[in-house]
Amino acid sequence: MRTASGEVSVAPHAPNRPRSFCPMTILPAILIVISAILHSTWNMLLKRNKASLASYILMYLPDLVIWGQLQFWTPVDVWHLPAKFFLMVFLSVCCDLTYGKTLLIAYDRMDMSIAYPMMRSLPILFTMCITTLMRLGEPLKWIAVVGMLLAFTGCLLMPLKSFRELRPGRYLDRNILLVILVALGTTGYTLFDKYAQDCMVAHSPQDISGVMFSVTFYSIRVLTQNACGWTIALLTPSCRRDLLPTLKSHAASVFCAGFCSSLTYILVLVAMHYVKNVSFIQAFRQIGLPIGMFMAILFLHEKCTAIKLCGVTLILLGLVLCLL
Repeated sequence: MRTASGEVSVAPHAPNRPRSFCPMTILPAILIVISAILHSTWNMLLKRNKASLASYILMYLPDLVIWGQLQFWTPVDVWHLPAKFFLMVFLSVCCDLTYGKTLLIAYDRMDMSIAYPMMRSLPILFTMCITTLMRLGEPLKWIAVVGMLLAFTGCLLMPLKSFRELRPGRYLDRNILLVILVALGTTGYTLFDKYAQDCMVAHSPQDISGVMFSVTFYSIRVLTQNACGWTIALLTPSCRRDLLPTLKSHAASVFCAGFCSSLTYILVLVAMHYVKNVSFIQAFRQIGLPIGMFMAILFLHEKCTAIKLCGVTLILLGLVLCLL
């Protein structure tokens, strides 16, 4: 295009960002399905080995070895990002540690087929309410809200043994506080990570890919997570005593769980670049519930009932509506 002076002006190059034709496209859906399989795998490994805080902290080591070194060659100038970025990373890690500690206690007291659906369902509602009230991201359309509520309802059905148990009192037992804390931890780190990544993108060159932003962010998160986690481990006498015995008896399963956990969340971070509201990420991660249920049935020999199958159907129907 020519200007009034006769010079040729070039349109500014569009930022190299993933584009989406709808709130939840096929690519992030595929990423989250793979992530959900990995998430169910490492949760099953923790449950199967009666994991402790020591094993959860040891899970951080593969992350540190694999992703920590990325800081030496990433094109993102992390150390010149604003202070609010590092605050969001720190708050995300605090939420993650809360999630991990209460998750271990819940798995010690509850069946995985009961605990897992409850912990994954509440974040749908929490994230949807927070993003709506605080006007974070693009407003949700009615079909997405209906889909999320269907998925939430399906999650609530899965812990039940029969339809006769469908009453409020069934959920109000002594373990409900653990479930709420796990759900709040999940909601917290999802929101903080989404907007920390947005902050990183806004203060970096526009020609860096979304994948590079995600792995760079995860590298910073891993360094912070290890610093906080190992400080807690060394200051907690019972955890400090358990580190060496856990490493000797469950090293393979703990490191496998740590590797699966890192891939799980990197795929989620990449998928965040493709959605206009983080509630879609939280909702679609519930595909892990049917996967987790079938893995618990196959490998942990837990029972499958009609109401669980009904719950799975509602979850899948809700996720189809979110996809649309």
